[in-house]
Amino acid sequence: MFILLSYKEKTPNIKIEVNIGQFGSKYEIKTYLGPMKVMVIEDIFAHKLVAMYKRFGKVNRDIFDVWFLLKKIFL
Repeated sequence: MFILLSYKEKTPNIKIEVNIGQFGSKYEIKTYLGPMKVMVIEDIFAHKLVAMYKRFGKVNRDIFDVWFLLKKIFL
């Protein structure tokens, strides 16, 4: 399931993806309009690396996401 929230004009949208697959990822509880399970950042990073590696041709959003997560994890 995929949801795209737009809360105000000229601001970034919020993307929410719900996946029921079991990949052995770790989750933590976050609160945004109620409690929800959110994948830990290290597992998000791992999934992004796999997506970037497997996708035919590099997609700019994957490159940006990996760069962004590297900064978030290591800085």
